Amino acid sequence: PNSFMLPGKVYLMPAGTARSLSPSAAELLQQADLVVHDETVAPELLDLVPARAAVHSAGVHAGRPCAPEEIYQEVIEAAQHGQTVIRLKNGSAQTPESEKALREARVEFEVVSLAGARARA
Repeated sequence: PNSFMLPGKVYLMPAGTARSLSPSAAELLQQADLVVHDETVAPELLDLVPARAAVHSAGVHAGRPCAPEEIYQEVIEAAQHGQTVIRLKNGSAQTPESEKALREARVEFEVVSLAGARARA
């Protein structure tokens, strides 16, 4: 059996509204294997995610707040297993901590603006 697996990729995307998304940002959501979102993300954004994709809240798990390190670990592991991962984050999607964690794990990522301009990392 062939054990070759294409590397996954993480897209860091600010959580606006469905109306504020560019067509390319909406298309990325539709191609996702995993979406990890902040608790207060607009529900209509999650409506764009395909039914086959896993959707996880980065807020509270098992009654306790989820630590940023746990979120990075989930995102990194999924990408390392060949998945396309969208991290929907309120405010700026680009944070030094998330970028550092992804770089250290050698996971390819892009920052996606609401307007759709993508900054390759």
